Amino acid sequence: MSTRLSQRRLAKTASFTIVYPFHAPGTVFTNRGAIGAITATLPTPTQALTGVWYEFLVHAAQSFIVAGAAAGAICTIGNAAANNVSFETANAKVGRGIRAVCDGTQWLCAPHGAFDGFCVNGTEVAVRVGGTALTPTAAELNVLHALASARLIVGSAGNVPAAVDVTGDVTISNAGVTAIGAGKVTSAMLANGAGVAALLTAGLGGSRSCINTEAATSTVVAAHATKDRAGLVVVVIDETYAANGGTAPTLKVGEDDTIEKAFAAATIAGKAAGTVLVAAFTNLATKKIITTTTAKVGAGTGGATITVLAIPTT
Repeated sequence: MSTRLSQRRLAKTASFTIVYPFHAPGTVFTNRGAIGAITATLPTPTQALTGVWYEFLVHAAQSFIVAGAAAGAICTIGNAAANNVSFETANAKVGRGIRAVCDGTQWLCAPHGAFDGFCVNGTEVAVRVGGTALTPTAAELNVLHALASARLIVGSAGNVPAAVDVTGDVTISNAGVTAIGAGKVTSAMLANGAGVAALLTAGLGGSRSCINTEAATSTVVAAHATKDRAGLVVVVIDETYAANGGTAPTLKVGEDDTIEKAFAAATIAGKAAGTVLVAAFTNLATKKIITTTTAKVGAGTGGATITVLAIPTT
């Protein structure tokens, strides 16, 4: 009595019928050397063959078909009564494999290894996602495989994915950063007053009002963690800054550590209601844009609304 320590392998170059037990269970059949399509016909399934299995590996780039001895003798992917399974799709043959196991009633067949190109009754089995068959062409798959820098995938008029450049008013980098081209946004595109409001909404500025009883340091625009910003400050005097026999309140506009960088208290002192003051400065990274106020004493008056735009310079 001997024990086989290696799996039996047989190369077939023409169609053949498996004969049990002459062809021992576990035998691997290949088409090495074949110059055309070949068909391996399985034995008729019986209870005596329960547990018997065979493998079929494609070596030559030729169709390799595994057929039942009778119609419906094979159970496989998506078909409980198939006649045959195979690898016969161009460019999806070499290296593929099929395993067939008898359960006493049918042969249970499934691809062994790579799935693409597996056919049932001559028709390639579709890959499915969520129950929907995917049938991409080679060109469509190549769009995903070799997408050029800074291009996007957009559905074409034919409802297929296509690689396109982002053109027009906006461009995009391969880091996903978008930019609006110079001159692309015009005044006609904005409602009256919408320009500044849009910038404030986008976090590129801020606005606050101070009254004559305020004594505080208040943030108008939060600091930017990494970038310097071009700061434009507009101060509208709401109430005349005057002592009136007491002491007028004061207002300074600047940034952390340089609280009068935009407006010193002396610049605002004495200004009448309705006066509009404008100043520009560079707001350094990590520094908030702030107002610093002191309260009136006695009959002093003064108050203002401060609006700041802070646009990163890089």
